[in-house]
Amino acid sequence: MTPPYCAVCGKDFRGEYFHTGKGGDLLRFRDYAPLADGAVGMPRGAAWFCRMHLEDARTLDAQPLGEAIEVLRRRFGGFPPPAIGPMPDPELWVVCAGSNLAAVLRLVRSSSGWTPAQARERLMAGPFCLASGWPCELAPWVELLRQAGASVEIRYP
Repeated sequence: MTPPYCAVCGKDFRGEYFHTGKGGDLLRFRDYAPLADGAVGMPRGAAWFCRMHLEDARTLDAQPLGEAIEVLRRRFGGFPPPAIGPMPDPELWVVCAGSNLAAVLRLVRSSSGWTPAQARERLMAGPFCLASGWPCELAPWVELLRQAGASVEIRYP
């Protein structure tokens, strides 16, 4: 099976799909043919679509895959080929420091190793990426930052 790269835009949503089961989905089209038992690869007539193109692709699933992708590419335009590489780790983003700036600043410094000036500069600049890693590695920081009043999110590059 090919990894989750959108058949329209090439977006790599492997990380989000692996960690959460979201980010897009595998669709079967009219010409879908399952693989034989024990076979590996991608079934004919099936393709991955990111969340941005998923609903549009679903409206075309009664067509053969090739025709559906042609329609979608005409509708959305051309995209550069996907950058193939290792699966990127999810990122912990601080969206807003909240009212308890001192506590959030202390946590940002602890998790990043930044100087007080660097941490304060990032907090004042707006949303920023604090760390990347597996969700279980980021979870303690998410909880501590939320307890301190910060708004945070896990983003999948």
